[in-house]
This record gives sequence, structure tokens and C-alpha cells, in this order.
Amino acid sequence: MKKLLIRVFLTIVLSIGLMTSSISIANAETVSTVPTVPDYPCEPEDVDNLYQNPEDPNSFYQCAPYGLVLMKCPSGLAFDVDLNICNWPKGSEQDSQ
Repeated sequence: MKKLLIRVFLTIVLSIGLMTSSISIANAETVSTVPTVPDYPCEPEDVDNLYQNPEDPNSFYQCAPYGLVLMKCPSGLAFDVDLNICNWPKGSEQDSQ
């Protein structure tokens, strides 16, 4: 009975986390799951936090219940660390509008 309750609890927690993740990053494409990076905390209280990818401005890390996930911005957009969204790159023609 205890194992069943734990399974039900984990299923609920994971489904809530996945629902909020899909709402906040609706247009981003999942690339891969990566191990926890020390500079990017990903504890339960950090779920849904977004972090820039220092190796690629067109992607970012999102903290999920199971660890950091590398997400890719839609084509032509870059991760904006000030706004925590995929946005037109600074200095582009679309950025000035």
C-alpha cells in the first residue's frame, strides 16, 4: 500500500511539473536531458527556473523535476537572459521594432 501511495504521489508531482513546464515554454523544442550543473541549481524549489546555455545563445536549460533539460529556441531566436524568454537577438532588425 505504501509503494502504491508513493507511486501515485510521484505521478501527480511529475504531471504538475510537466504541465507548468509546457505552459511556460510553449514554443521551445526539447533537445536532451543533461546532468545537474553545479552553477545551475535544480532542486525541487528551482523547478521551472531557466538558465542560459553559455555554449549556445539559441538554447537554454530548464530545471525540471527530474533534472536540467536543454531546450532550443525556435529558429532565429536567442535566449534573452534579462527576460527569461526566447527573443529576437539584440541588435537585429526585429529587435529594434
